[in-house]
Amino acid sequence: SPRYVHKLFAGSGSGVSEWIREQRMIGAFEELSRAGGMPVAGVAERWGYRSPASFSRAFRQMHGRSPREVRGTR
Repeated sequence: SPRYVHKLFAGSGSGVSEWIREQRMIGAFEELSRAGGMPVAGVAERWGYRSPASFSRAFRQMHGRSPREVRGTR
């Protein structure tokens, strides 16, 4: 149940939503790091972001560089 999941995360110092966002950003980073032709907006949509701008801000906040910078370091 949602209540039980929140209880599991209570002692970790972060919430369920924060953990989910972190996992999405890690997956997006890995996808952008791999060779492939999917545009950044496509990666953002694939990982649940409707707005590429919102995705880019969240990505930069977590990883310290933009999605395009990560894409360019292959």
